[in-house]
Amino acid sequence: MMMDEIKLLVIENSLANQKKIKKALKNSFFLVNADYAVDLSEVTELFGQKKWDIVITNFSHKNPNYTDVFNFFKKDKLLKTSIIFVLNKRNKELIEKFEDEDAVETITNGLLTSEGIDFLIKNQIQNRLRKQNYNQKLEQLKFQEKKIEKTQRMGGVGSWELSPGTNEITWSEENAKIFGDKLKRRLSFNEFQKYVLKEDLEQFIHVFNLILEKQIGFERTIRFKNSKNDVIHVLLRAQCEVRDNVLHSVFGIMMDVSKQKAIERYLSEEKLSAEKLGILKQDFLANMSHEIRTPMNSILGFTEIILENDLTPDLKTKMNKIKTSSENLLVIINDILDFTKIESGQLVVENIEYDLKKVIDYVNPQMSKLALEKGLKLNFKIDKNIPEKLFGDPVRLGQILLNLVSNAVKFTEKGFVEIRVKSIGKSGVNSLQFEIQDTGIGINNFLQHRIFDSYTQASKSNVREYGGTGLGLSISKKLVHFLGGKIWLESELNVGSTFYFTIDVNKKEDHEFVDGNQIKNSINTSEIKLEGVKILLVEDNSINRELLIHFLNEWGVNFQVAVNGKEGVNMAEMGGFDLILMDLSMPLIDGFEATRQIRGFDKPIGIVPIIAMTANAFNDDVEKCLQSGMNDYISKPFRAEELKFKIYNLIKGDETNSIHKESFVELKSQVNQDEKIFSLDLLKEMGGDNINFINDMIRIYIEESPKTINKLKIALDSWDVKEIKSAAHKLRSPSAMMRVSKAVELTEFIELNVLKNHRKTEVKSAILKLIELIKLVVEQAKEIS
Repeated sequence: MMMDEIKLLVIENSLANQKKIKKALKNSFFLVNADYAVDLSEVTELFGQKKWDIVITNFSHKNPNYTDVFNFFKKDKLLKTSIIFVLNKRNKELIEKFEDEDAVETITNGLLTSEGIDFLIKNQIQNRLRKQNYNQKLEQLKFQEKKIEKTQRMGGVGSWELSPGTNEITWSEENAKIFGDKLKRRLSFNEFQKYVLKEDLEQFIHVFNLILEKQIGFERTIRFKNSKNDVIHVLLRAQCEVRDNVLHSVFGIMMDVSKQKAIERYLSEEKLSAEKLGILKQDFLANMSHEIRTPMNSILGFTEIILENDLTPDLKTKMNKIKTSSENLLVIINDILDFTKIESGQLVVENIEYDLKKVIDYVNPQMSKLALEKGLKLNFKIDKNIPEKLFGDPVRLGQILLNLVSNAVKFTEKGFVEIRVKSIGKSGVNSLQFEIQDTGIGINNFLQHRIFDSYTQASKSNVREYGGTGLGLSISKKLVHFLGGKIWLESELNVGSTFYFTIDVNKKEDHEFVDGNQIKNSINTSEIKLEGVKILLVEDNSINRELLIHFLNEWGVNFQVAVNGKEGVNMAEMGGFDLILMDLSMPLIDGFEATRQIRGFDKPIGIVPIIAMTANAFNDDVEKCLQSGMNDYISKPFRAEELKFKIYNLIKGDETNSIHKESFVELKSQVNQDEKIFSLDLLKEMGGDNINFINDMIRIYIEESPKTINKLKIALDSWDVKEIKSAAHKLRSPSAMMRVSKAVELTEFIELNVLKNHRKTEVKSAILKLIELIKLVVEQAKEIS
């Protein structure tokens, strides 16, 4: 790097040395503007407050004394860069005194040449540029810090850092605002605990202990008391800084979320009120609909009987009006009941085999009668390639057709109503498309987008003229959705309308995922034989118990029944069972505690397979099932085939479809000793052309892996699950770095299953395989290191 001009001052009382320096500077590579003086007083007299980049002076205890020179220029800031002392020989005293000063250089008399001086000037230029760069970055850092502080103030977010070594917490200014002005910028963890609300203190300490032990991040809302003694909700987020498997710091942010919590509570209360109101409304509507339907059936039945008699024309007309009005009222009641069921999530949609022809035969007579009364033509056109056997819910399909066709007939005064059914699907029939076309009154464009909304009709005049609730199309839309399709329309006012809808008619597989565990059932459950199997059923609910007893009797199972957890434990202790079906929520002792007690019994009683029966299989209950020692679970409500299959799998010793879905990782074949089982591709991507980096990483792998393997062996011998998990975790990243995928799979399996008592044998096998595999990788790595 070059500078435009070097301003240099020479303080030398020897004219001979001055000439020597002038000669060297004359031949210098750099453009030098030099001033000369014999001592410090002359510097002041001749040059006043002029500043120089470099000072060259003779090292001396006399005038000028080297310390005076240094202090003169540093104190008065007349020097931008450095001082070069000219020595007769290497001086230990000078070196020790100024060893921390980048701005001090030395040169011996023998090196007072253009090359020697140029070398020193170059060093000082580089020092200056480094310092300038450092100062610029320092200024940028300060600017960023200020910007972060401003951002934190704007967002009400504070930052913090905990030092594990000292247990001292450092806070940003914003935290002081969150807690009040009394909060210090630095305080111990114990001091900070005093601000935590008493009810949350145990949780708070547990979270931080977990961080320090597991070295994991977290996010949690904790309640504190601020300096005004007000309760505040503070969101804490944290990350860990870990280097060489050592936790160096825990850092994160905190934010006062008291307002958000207050809003959440308000919304939650409002939601709860709305839900309660909704439930009350739904219950009321459903009950009222049922109460009304019963007498309506009697009214309609007796009306039909009366109409069969020989009546006068006037009486017959009146009775027909009663019949029509009753039928219309029943349609309204049915709509309300169905809508209530849909809104409350109580509507059941089946997936069974059916014949489309039978559905059409059910709809045709009812709609033909209505069409005939109005003088309309009712036509059905069905594709010939539609198979006889379809899958879905024929009752709901019939309901959709009745809704749409009855609407078409209702709103058509002359012309026709036509129902067309087409198959959709490139290979075979996947879906059906239905088209209901009429020549009726049509629907305005601006109303078409909301015609499927609840309680909506085309116009108020339609309500007066044709009646109805406005729920029919809304119900049809929801039913179509339940059947895997969609619905839409095309309409023109005073010309007519065509309603289209599709439904899925493929056979649906029985739930592909059951309780989060994929059932890969290659065995037909009808072929599974459970005769003679001895099962203990532990279930306190009499209805559920009766249902399970029905299944067990049907399968020829020998079973005994316990009505609570305590009774179940006592009966299990007597032995003789192949499997236990265990409910989770029971009096006296719940299913978790009952299982733990059974697992404490000696073999074979203590290892009998246990299936949990839970209504809460998608959250913490699953993990609690594992921890208590259960082998599998089934979620209520369940299908008999699911339960039968799970019992069969556990008794036959096959857990592929149980709660332990994680399949055991087997090495697919014996590793060929001559075949490299690792790859340096990832290391090359990381290090590029840096061979030293790659070699260092291989060396570290060779040195550290055997140490971790030894720890794993010791932990295996004592079955220290915490150490086993830790050692497996430490081996995972290096194995990934060396691209040993089999080792990565084994470490993941071990970490995932080491806490599961029932998988102990498999985990031990995985550990032994992992140890042998890592040994082989190390041996092969040594060959290239």
